[in-house]
Amino acid sequence: MIKKIFSAAFLITFFPFILNAQITTGTGFFINLDGLILTNQHVANSSCQSIVIINESGDRYPAQLISESDKYDLSIIQTSYKSRYMSFIRMTENYQRPDIPKLDESVHTTGYLNGELESRGGFVKELSDPKHNNFGFTVGLGTEQGASGSPVYDDNALVVGILWGKRIDDENILSMYALDARAIFEFVQQTGINKNVQIQIGTSNINDNPYGESSNDYFYNAERAHIIGKYSTVNIYCRK
Repeated sequence: MIKKIFSAAFLITFFPFILNAQITTGTGFFINLDGLILTNQHVANSSCQSIVIINESGDRYPAQLISESDKYDLSIIQTSYKSRYMSFIRMTENYQRPDIPKLDESVHTTGYLNGELESRGGFVKELSDPKHNNFGFTVGLGTEQGASGSPVYDDNALVVGILWGKRIDDENILSMYALDARAIFEFVQQTGINKNVQIQIGTSNINDNPYGESSNDYFYNAERAHIIGKYSTVNIYCRK
């Protein structure tokens, strides 16, 4: 999902003195309150000469690549901006491992579709995807360019995956998939080992859910989706 932007005004605003640059754009979300953002590798990677994030207020901050994974198409970037909200990975009741979504489970995503923040709902269509096999799942929801890197929430606003898409040949259809939280957890842990640091990220089971008011509190309503998505996700631009 590469978007080429040839507007001189846009490029001077984001990347001074660079015209007709190739820009990739997507979504990322905060995994802690220290400025760490998770996204797809094809959104932000080592080929980016500059990375800029835009928060909910339209403020722009430079970011730097911390780690990337070819295996899982994941990247972690760091920015000085500190979000008020973060995303929590859904864990099993005993916190021993990430809790993967079930077939037909309701899921929701918040991302910058064509540069505009939107929240949409869908369901788990299949328990596999064409890139990650059993570490991914197919999502039944409609979306647009810029959704890659969006968090996939369950009904309790806990993260069960990260979104990516694939355009079907000969059809103007974007099929949506997600890498599940097991791969996210493994990638973050391996990054900490490689960097010789302990990376703290948000985890929760359904009972301890920091965003849930009760076990019957349904996540996908306009107000809650807007608030959580507004502050926990960012728009990412990479100049190559």
